[in-house]
Amino acid sequence: MSNMVVATNIAALNTHRNLKGVSTDTTKASGRLASGIKINSAADDAAGLAISEKMRSQIRGLEQAEKNVEDGINLIKTAEGGMSEISGMLHRQRELIIQGMNDTNTSDDRKNIQKELDQLNMEITAMAERTEFNTIPLLSIPQTNTIPIKVTPPADVIFVIDISGSMQGSLDFVKETVGNFANKLASGSRVAFVLYSDEKSVEPPEQPIISDFTSETNEIDNFLNSISLYGGGDSDESGLEAIIAAIGMFDSSGSERHIVFMTDALSHTKDTGFSDLSVSEVNQALIDNNVIFNGVVPLDLADIKKQIEEIGNGTNGETIDLGDLLEAKKENSSPLWIQSGANENQGVWIDRYDCRAEALGITSIVTEPYEAAERSLVSLDNALDMLNANRAIAGAQQNRLEYASKSVAVSAVNLQDAESRIRDADMAKEMMRLTRANVLNQAGIAMLTQNVQAPNRVLSLIQQ
Repeated sequence: MSNMVVATNIAALNTHRNLKGVSTDTTKASGRLASGIKINSAADDAAGLAISEKMRSQIRGLEQAEKNVEDGINLIKTAEGGMSEISGMLHRQRELIIQGMNDTNTSDDRKNIQKELDQLNMEITAMAERTEFNTIPLLSIPQTNTIPIKVTPPADVIFVIDISGSMQGSLDFVKETVGNFANKLASGSRVAFVLYSDEKSVEPPEQPIISDFTSETNEIDNFLNSISLYGGGDSDESGLEAIIAAIGMFDSSGSERHIVFMTDALSHTKDTGFSDLSVSEVNQALIDNNVIFNGVVPLDLADIKKQIEEIGNGTNGETIDLGDLLEAKKENSSPLWIQSGANENQGVWIDRYDCRAEALGITSIVTEPYEAAERSLVSLDNALDMLNANRAIAGAQQNRLEYASKSVAVSAVNLQDAESRIRDADMAKEMMRLTRANVLNQAGIAMLTQNVQAPNRVLSLIQQ
């Protein structure tokens, strides 16, 4: 039984309330149909929005990572293309050396061949320096893992190396730098080694360990690989005795004489009671025998720096900071990071190389005399081996990046599929909701019109 009231139209109010809800549903359905997105604001689905936004961040990161990988592949192709051209020039140089070794050529013929060899060397260096990607040099990276001393060929170079326990952290680096330096010496130069440790170290070995002179790269590498640490540390080190032993190894060949002294600790002298030698006596022996003394030591230690400078005083040698070399190796080992994922630490290191003539060890290739030409062939073979190894690494890294590109693309698509299920609108379902809301909206308006007219019945009673 309905009340005949005019102050409050309950039926109209209820109809209006329902109509507002239907209008809200219509607005939401229209918005989803217009945008194609189910979650247009956090109120639509707070948890779903948070998950969706995180996924979108990953998707965009993966899409950019895919572009990064493609750039990395193109970078490697650029580097490999440069190395391919350099390889062709090395083959031509080898061909010229073999031609020049034939005695059907006159001295003038060999001079003309030498001119082409020299020009090819210049072009190899120029090619390496021109090979860039986005102005980033790829084949002319200065390799700091060698010893920067000047040697005029032919030269005899003796490395006097501390192998006591304190060298634990730098011995591998010493081996690498010495190996690179020795293997790049010009034809006619020779290398030998003197290893020393604690003067009273436990057997083996007997101090010092001395090798023969050699110019064979495999012999140098084998000896370096055989070096291991002996002795406890910095105590009783017999560096002065090792230097004197090295001086005695030089013969009368007339070659330039060098000693490269590598240590991270003081050498004992007469003053300490552990040596029969003084620094001044060793210095005089170096001068008397025309030996150029070079020290590779940690220059941040003032006492070592002072001792090395006194030993080499007047020998025209160089003093090089071992610490700087180690730090430079860390900074300039020169790989490039390719970010191949959407998060930190997801990527690949791409190697760069030094393919200039000097780095390849071919700056002194000649066609005569015959023995030098034979050594030149060996140098070219070594250069080709080095270049082929670099190209193999580049090819392997390119293949890896191509697989990475495919993997990243698949991950991005799968993640987009998952994000779509959370956030994208089902258009058919939203159309159903909009149709329902429109029907209810029209019905609500019709009912509201009738309910608004209800108080008129009370007016008809008053008129009677």
